[in-house]
Amino acid sequence: MKNYSEMKGYKKLEFRVIPTLVDSLSSFFSARIRYDPSPMNYLKDEYGLDVSLLPNRGVYIIDDEKTVVLGKFIQNKTVEYIFSIEILGVNLSYVPSFLNSLEAVIARKLSNNTCLQLAEDYFFFGDQLLERTIIHFLGKGHYNQSALQVLMQSFHKISSFQYEGNPFTTGLLLTKSYVDFIKNKSLKERGGFLSELRSKLVIIGSTTVNKRLWFLVDGESTFFLATMYRGKTLIQNYFTLESSDVRNNGFVDNYNLVKTMKGNDILFRVTGCAEFSITTPKGIDFNYKEGKWIFRNLEWYISMLCSLLKGERTVMESLLNYLFLLSKRRTSSIIWIPEKEKEITNITNNINILTKDEITITNVNHKAIITRIFSSDGTIILSKNGSLISFSTMISYDNNIAGPLSGTGEKVAGYLSKNGVAIKVSQDGSIKIFHQGKIKTTL
Repeated sequence: MKNYSEMKGYKKLEFRVIPTLVDSLSSFFSARIRYDPSPMNYLKDEYGLDVSLLPNRGVYIIDDEKTVVLGKFIQNKTVEYIFSIEILGVNLSYVPSFLNSLEAVIARKLSNNTCLQLAEDYFFFGDQLLERTIIHFLGKGHYNQSALQVLMQSFHKISSFQYEGNPFTTGLLLTKSYVDFIKNKSLKERGGFLSELRSKLVIIGSTTVNKRLWFLVDGESTFFLATMYRGKTLIQNYFTLESSDVRNNGFVDNYNLVKTMKGNDILFRVTGCAEFSITTPKGIDFNYKEGKWIFRNLEWYISMLCSLLKGERTVMESLLNYLFLLSKRRTSSIIWIPEKEKEITNITNNINILTKDEITITNVNHKAIITRIFSSDGTIILSKNGSLISFSTMISYDNNIAGPLSGTGEKVAGYLSKNGVAIKVSQDGSIKIFHQGKIKTTL
């Protein structure tokens, strides 16, 4: 095993292949990426890792904010050369199997092509790499990967459809436990019930997507139920969530369908215009939005917010619910949760209080007014317990203080986050969480 920098022709890859790989992983994980063409000594000195001792291993989770993935060139079942990709600033300790899929897909591509071929096919290391990895992770040992590819491409198409001039949401639940579903049409333990279709639907590569049919299920309370048979996706039922089940669960549990999805089930759903997601029972969510893939885990976001703000889970779940609503509606907003509330007046030009009674994001009766408040201009200020402190607040700040953040809204959020946490929802649907003046993560 040698460093990639010792490989003849390696410079050809550093012109386009490596930048494309680094950019796609940085965007996908919302993380900083460090590439090293000569990692063997660095990994040994920095982390005490002698990767030559375990040539078959390609993923090393250092801690909650550092992960190393090796790019391997394999010839005759022997690892000849390696480079390293460090994924920094995001906790991936709970998804080692996905990281193993990423490493395997990269190694297969590197090992089956010459440097010249890789350089010409550099665009593979963007969306193609991510989609191959997602399919490998979801399908290995469970589903036909070619059929999963067809299903993913179908949802790319469906997400771009409009019905009577408007985009629509829809969804499909793919299961290996189809027999368990049909044995009991009323499935209390699955949080809903089945209805059988008059005619079964088959999704294969040549299938024409019928948008009128997909419009009938909303991907929120109703879903098509599908299984795979001989490389084809078969739809014979639709599944309806019990209304009480939707009403009584928390946001994260509802989003992940924790009572419905089990084992190796996979949820495909269109969530907005040209936007869809693929979710696993463990809450791992692959979201395609604004032409790029994003890796998400709602449980991690909740834990992160609870840790940063030392707040209650119910408050953070309610906050995440509103953030996703704003994102879906493509509504711009800045939300600030200060650590030291006494210092608010030092940097605000006004404090607006709507009612004498307390308005909180955890109170479902306040949903309508909170939604409008979050959609208003200026900054919304919340307490750690979810109470509204002020809305349409104007912030007084020095343009030079916030540092190298892209837009005015991001500069304000970065500035505010020096005291607590600030969140910027943009009109493109992106959600950025700021802490200590920097972007902590992007949803």
